[in-house]
Amino acid sequence: MKILLINPAFNKYGGVSGHGGTMMPLNLAYIASYTRKHLDCKIKILDAEILAISHEQSVEQACAYSPNLIGITANTCVFDSVITLCALLKAKLPNVPIALGGPHPSALPEQSLLDTGADYSIMGEGEISFAALAKSLMNNSPIQAIAGIAWRGEEQHINVNPSQSLIENLDLLPFPARDLLDNQSYRPPPNKKCQPWSQYTSCYK
Repeated sequence: MKILLINPAFNKYGGVSGHGGTMMPLNLAYIASYTRKHLDCKIKILDAEILAISHEQSVEQACAYSPNLIGITANTCVFDSVITLCALLKAKLPNVPIALGGPHPSALPEQSLLDTGADYSIMGEGEISFAALAKSLMNNSPIQAIAGIAWRGEEQHINVNPSQSLIENLDLLPFPARDLLDNQSYRPPPNKKCQPWSQYTSCYK
């Protein structure tokens, strides 16, 4: 199984360049590390924001990778952008399921699926639920028992499974898959005591 995890572009679609910093998407890196620990799969993280690429370019890279499952992290502030990206992905890769995760789908799982046309919403901490979903899709097994997901059933009816319990023992999580990211591209966000950008390294020693 090939899995593509996308951090969608924000600055090109209404964001203010620079003010969010260039932070590593550790949420996707944790999803990747946990999933590949429990599943025989190949995973790629496409950080469209740090690459400063358009949605169209993101879709081109997705098509070139030919994934069996796409995961997209979605904050509320970028959700309009996620809606557009999902539409483009569905047009080019109609048979590839899309799973949304992050704060917005966690708060509004059903509405997120209605707005985007995606197939699954991951609610809350996503490591266990996403890995279970990927395994279910790979084995063609039922998903009704997977906690923490919302999904489309017959006639596009949206089902919401019970919530996933919080991960109390964090030692269950492997270190984030930083090997899937260009670590040199990331910097901490600016703050009042650390300006201009060139002072980052001295402030975080």
